[in-house]
Amino acid sequence: MSRFKFRVWDAQKGIMLFKKEIPNISTRKLFNSKSYTVMQWTGKNSGRGEPIYEGDIIVNAKSKNKEPYIVYWDDNCAEFSSYPVYPATYIPAEINLTKDNLKNIVIVGNVYENPEIARYQKLEDIYAQKERPFKAKKFRSCPFCWSDNVDLENDEGIWFVKCEDCGAQGGNAYRPENAIAMWNNNLKSKGDDR
Repeated sequence: MSRFKFRVWDAQKGIMLFKKEIPNISTRKLFNSKSYTVMQWTGKNSGRGEPIYEGDIIVNAKSKNKEPYIVYWDDNCAEFSSYPVYPATYIPAEINLTKDNLKNIVIVGNVYENPEIARYQKLEDIYAQKERPFKAKKFRSCPFCWSDNVDLENDEGIWFVKCEDCGAQGGNAYRPENAIAMWNNNLKSKGDDR
Protein backbone atom coordinates (compact mmCIF):
# COMPACT_ATOMS: atom_id res chain seq x y z
CA MET A 1 0.00 0.00 0.00
CA SER A 2 1.35 3.42 -0.97
CA ARG A 3 1.74 6.13 1.62
CA PHE A 4 0.19 9.51 1.00
CA LYS A 5 2.70 12.19 0.04
CA PHE A 6 1.99 15.74 -0.99
CA ARG A 7 3.81 18.74 -2.34
CA VAL A 8 2.55 22.32 -2.41
CA TRP A 9 3.05 25.08 -4.98
CA ASP A 10 3.45 28.45 -3.25
CA ALA A 11 2.28 30.93 -5.90
CA GLN A 12 3.39 34.01 -3.91
CA LYS A 13 7.00 32.84 -3.55
CA GLY A 14 7.04 30.88 -6.82
CA ILE A 15 8.50 27.75 -5.19
CA MET A 16 7.53 24.12 -4.67
CA LEU A 17 7.30 23.04 -1.03
CA PHE A 18 7.88 19.46 0.06
CA LYS A 19 7.38 17.53 3.31
CA LYS A 20 9.89 19.47 5.41
CA GLU A 21 8.50 22.92 4.50
CA ILE A 22 4.77 22.04 4.64
CA PRO A 23 4.40 21.58 8.46
CA ASN A 24 4.97 25.34 8.89
CA ILE A 25 1.65 26.02 7.10
CA SER A 26 -1.76 25.21 8.62
CA THR A 27 -4.01 22.74 6.79
CA ARG A 28 -6.79 25.32 6.63
CA LYS A 29 -4.48 27.83 4.97
CA LEU A 30 -3.19 25.21 2.50
CA PHE A 31 -6.63 24.20 1.25
CA ASN A 32 -8.46 27.53 1.50
CA SER A 33 -5.88 29.92 0.10
CA LYS A 34 -5.46 30.74 -3.58
CA SER A 35 -1.74 31.12 -2.87
CA TYR A 36 -1.24 27.37 -2.42
CA THR A 37 -1.95 24.41 -4.69
CA VAL A 38 -1.71 20.96 -3.09
CA MET A 39 -0.65 18.04 -5.32
CA GLN A 40 -0.70 14.37 -4.36
CA TRP A 41 1.91 11.74 -5.14
CA THR A 42 0.54 9.13 -7.58
CA GLY A 43 2.12 6.29 -5.62
CA LYS A 44 4.38 5.59 -8.60
CA ASN A 45 7.92 6.53 -9.56
CA SER A 46 9.45 7.33 -12.94
CA GLY A 47 12.05 5.16 -14.64
CA ARG A 48 14.69 7.23 -12.83
CA GLY A 49 13.09 6.55 -9.44
CA GLU A 50 11.63 10.05 -9.03
CA PRO A 51 8.15 10.23 -7.44
CA ILE A 52 5.46 11.22 -9.97
CA TYR A 53 3.09 13.88 -8.59
CA GLU A 54 -0.15 15.32 -9.85
CA GLY A 55 0.76 18.25 -12.11
CA ASP A 56 4.02 16.70 -13.34
CA ILE A 57 4.83 16.83 -17.03
CA ILE A 58 6.00 13.43 -18.23
CA VAL A 59 7.36 11.96 -21.46
CA ASN A 60 7.66 8.34 -22.56
CA ALA A 61 11.37 8.14 -23.43
CA LYS A 62 10.81 5.10 -25.67
CA SER A 63 8.03 6.82 -27.61
CA LYS A 64 8.72 7.83 -31.19
CA ASN A 65 7.34 11.38 -30.82
CA LYS A 66 8.25 12.04 -27.13
CA GLU A 67 5.20 14.25 -26.61
CA PRO A 68 4.67 15.71 -23.10
CA TYR A 69 1.67 14.76 -20.93
CA ILE A 70 0.32 16.29 -17.71
CA VAL A 71 -0.46 13.95 -14.79
CA TYR A 72 -3.87 14.53 -13.17
CA TRP A 73 -6.51 12.73 -11.09
CA ASP A 74 -9.24 11.26 -13.32
CA ASP A 75 -12.54 11.10 -11.43
CA ASN A 76 -14.12 8.95 -14.15
CA CYS A 77 -11.61 6.15 -13.63
CA ALA A 78 -10.74 6.92 -9.98
CA GLU A 79 -7.03 6.88 -10.76
CA PHE A 80 -4.18 9.11 -11.82
CA SER A 81 -3.97 9.51 -15.56
CA SER A 82 -2.25 11.78 -18.08
CA TYR A 83 -3.44 14.29 -20.63
CA PRO A 84 -1.47 15.51 -23.67
CA VAL A 85 -0.02 19.02 -23.49
CA TYR A 86 -0.78 19.41 -27.20
CA PRO A 87 -4.12 17.54 -27.46
CA ALA A 88 -4.72 18.17 -31.15
CA THR A 89 -1.49 16.49 -32.27
CA TYR A 90 -1.22 12.98 -33.68
CA ILE A 91 -0.60 11.21 -30.38
CA PRO A 92 -2.34 8.68 -28.13
CA ALA A 93 -4.92 10.11 -25.72
CA GLU A 94 -2.81 9.32 -22.65
CA ILE A 95 0.27 7.60 -21.24
CA ASN A 96 -0.84 4.75 -19.02
CA LEU A 97 0.92 4.81 -15.65
CA THR A 98 1.24 1.02 -15.63
CA LYS A 99 4.19 -0.92 -14.27
CA ASP A 100 5.42 -1.72 -17.81
CA ASN A 101 5.31 1.93 -18.91
CA LEU A 102 6.81 3.44 -15.74
CA LYS A 103 10.34 2.28 -16.59
CA ASN A 104 10.20 4.48 -19.73
CA ILE A 105 8.64 7.57 -18.14
CA VAL A 106 10.78 10.65 -17.55
CA ILE A 107 9.61 13.71 -15.61
CA VAL A 108 10.50 16.84 -17.60
CA GLY A 109 8.95 19.38 -15.23
CA ASN A 110 5.62 20.40 -13.74
CA VAL A 111 2.86 22.81 -14.71
CA TYR A 112 3.89 25.47 -12.16
CA GLU A 113 7.69 25.56 -12.38
CA ASN A 114 7.76 24.94 -16.14
CA PRO A 115 4.80 26.83 -17.64
CA GLU A 116 6.66 27.14 -20.95
CA ILE A 117 6.24 23.37 -21.49
CA ALA A 118 2.59 23.29 -20.42
CA ARG A 119 1.59 26.58 -22.07
CA TYR A 120 -1.32 25.03 -23.97
CA GLN A 121 -2.81 23.18 -20.99
CA LYS A 122 -3.37 24.08 -17.37
CA LEU A 123 -4.14 21.58 -14.62
CA GLU A 124 -7.26 23.58 -13.70
CA ASP A 125 -8.54 23.33 -17.29
CA ILE A 126 -8.12 19.56 -17.29
CA TYR A 127 -10.09 19.30 -14.04
CA ALA A 128 -12.76 21.63 -15.44
CA GLN A 129 -13.60 18.93 -17.98
CA LYS A 130 -15.91 16.87 -15.79
CA GLU A 131 -16.19 14.02 -18.27
CA ARG A 132 -14.04 12.81 -21.08
CA PRO A 133 -15.71 13.89 -24.31
CA PHE A 134 -16.30 10.39 -25.62
CA LYS A 135 -18.06 9.37 -22.41
CA ALA A 136 -20.25 12.47 -22.42
CA LYS A 137 -21.57 12.14 -25.99
CA LYS A 138 -24.27 9.90 -27.45
CA PHE A 139 -23.82 8.33 -30.86
CA ARG A 140 -26.55 8.27 -33.47
CA SER A 141 -27.57 4.94 -34.97
CA CYS A 142 -25.73 3.62 -38.00
CA PRO A 143 -27.23 5.08 -41.22
CA PHE A 144 -26.65 1.83 -43.12
CA CYS A 145 -27.91 -0.94 -40.84
CA TRP A 146 -29.72 1.21 -38.19
CA SER A 147 -27.82 -0.57 -35.41
CA ASP A 148 -27.19 1.15 -32.08
CA ASN A 149 -24.03 -0.94 -31.62
CA VAL A 150 -21.79 2.04 -32.43
CA ASP A 151 -18.53 2.81 -30.63
CA LEU A 152 -15.60 5.23 -30.62
CA GLU A 153 -12.27 3.69 -31.62
CA ASN A 154 -8.65 4.81 -31.74
CA ASP A 155 -5.99 3.60 -34.16
CA GLU A 156 -2.56 5.01 -33.27
CA GLY A 157 -3.91 8.41 -32.25
CA ILE A 158 -6.60 8.71 -34.93
CA TRP A 159 -10.17 8.63 -33.57
CA PHE A 160 -13.23 7.45 -35.50
CA VAL A 161 -16.73 6.13 -34.82
CA LYS A 162 -17.51 2.66 -36.13
CA CYS A 163 -20.60 0.50 -36.36
CA GLU A 164 -19.71 -2.85 -34.79
CA ASP A 165 -22.43 -4.68 -36.76
CA CYS A 166 -21.87 -3.62 -40.39
CA GLY A 167 -18.39 -2.02 -40.15
CA ALA A 168 -19.43 1.46 -41.36
CA GLN A 169 -16.91 4.04 -40.20
CA GLY A 170 -17.13 7.80 -39.70
CA GLY A 171 -14.45 10.38 -40.48
CA ASN A 172 -10.99 10.35 -38.89
CA ALA A 173 -10.06 12.99 -36.31
CA TYR A 174 -7.22 13.81 -33.93
CA ARG A 175 -9.67 14.40 -31.06
CA PRO A 176 -12.46 12.04 -29.95
CA GLU A 177 -15.10 14.77 -29.73
CA ASN A 178 -14.43 15.74 -33.37
CA ALA A 179 -14.87 12.14 -34.54
CA ILE A 180 -18.19 11.96 -32.68
CA ALA A 181 -19.34 15.28 -34.16
CA MET A 182 -18.47 14.10 -37.69
CA TRP A 183 -20.45 10.86 -37.20
CA ASN A 184 -23.49 12.60 -35.73
CA ASN A 185 -23.47 15.57 -38.13
CA ASN A 186 -23.03 13.36 -41.18
CA LEU A 187 -26.13 11.42 -40.19
CA LYS A 188 -28.07 14.60 -39.54
CA SER A 189 -27.23 15.98 -42.96
CA LYS A 190 -28.59 12.81 -44.56
CA GLY A 191 -32.02 13.42 -43.04
CA ASP A 192 -31.81 11.13 -40.00
CA ASP A 193 -33.98 12.97 -37.48
CA ARG A 194 -33.97 10.39 -34.70
